[in-house]
Amino acid sequence: MENSCSKAEDYVRYQPLHFVQGVQVFFALISLLVIAIVLRRFWLQMPIIHKNLKILLINAFVFYTFHSLLVIAAQFMNMLKYFTYTSNCEIVSQALPCLSIRAPTFLCMTGFSMVQVSLAYERMMATFKRNNYEKSGMKSGIVVSVVTWLANILLNAYIFYEEDFGGFKIYCGATSDRNAQKILYVTYVLLGIDIAIILVNWFLLSHNKKRLTSSRKMSKSYNLSYLYQTRENIFTMNAILPMAIVHSLIYMLYLGATAISRMFFSYTNPPVFTTILEACYIFPVIYTCAVPLIFSQLLYKIQAQRLQDSKLAINGKPGEETAKRYFNQLATSWNSSALKKTAK
Repeated sequence: MENSCSKAEDYVRYQPLHFVQGVQVFFALISLLVIAIVLRRFWLQMPIIHKNLKILLINAFVFYTFHSLLVIAAQFMNMLKYFTYTSNCEIVSQALPCLSIRAPTFLCMTGFSMVQVSLAYERMMATFKRNNYEKSGMKSGIVVSVVTWLANILLNAYIFYEEDFGGFKIYCGATSDRNAQKILYVTYVLLGIDIAIILVNWFLLSHNKKRLTSSRKMSKSYNLSYLYQTRENIFTMNAILPMAIVHSLIYMLYLGATAISRMFFSYTNPPVFTTILEACYIFPVIYTCAVPLIFSQLLYKIQAQRLQDSKLAINGKPGEETAKRYFNQLATSWNSSALKKTAK
């Protein structure tokens, strides 16, 4: 124990670690601010979207919010010890309270990928089960959410169940000798899933665009509901696909930086190595800022397009009865929300 106490004091004296911890807290606070603005701007005035999609978006924002709060809590706990300790043994962290913060933080990390899977599944149902999708209630969204959380919890239980919760940690981090390899495997698997999700989202967007084009050409078999749902799928996919791309890009940067760090710096001084790994973890913290912000901007463009569609419904040209019928249905669904936004 005395040896661990003396090693723990090395972390207190290493100033670059404190700087990196401060950067994490800074971006986590920015993330919470961005999330609050996005929820204020688009949730209270949320465009009319299917209840299932809304439920899945709630899951996403829950993961983003809790991740930022847990990062702040973990680093605040570390820094509090650094500035208030009276003996070096007080710096050593008990494993249980440490992992009660760090393990849920990693759960949020895996949750980011699970949300992308659930969103892709929801869009597949909207695309290929369109006849019943619009009439369905929240049942599908609730079931997918429960499966998402259960899969996420079981995955993290697999990672952390061998931990010595009654032991001590020189530095409060999620990674240990018992789970390092499992975390690496899970990260690679999630990256593969993320890349697959990009391809699925791209396919769904292309498929819906082709379907919209073909339906406009086949005037004799024109179906208003079919065209309306296809158009809505395109609207939604235009928001989800960039989210998936940014998600995978940041995840690849994080994975690449972590892999390089473990390959070239694992045998360096422990405080230096820990600082490098904590610096790599800035990428996921930035992620919770970037993805909600990008999503909000895409929703803003979608709202503008829907407002334009509503105006077209009012000012449609005579003789374009088919288009007018379509835009009139759009106006009925969206005009109320759009006009409220312009009034504000």
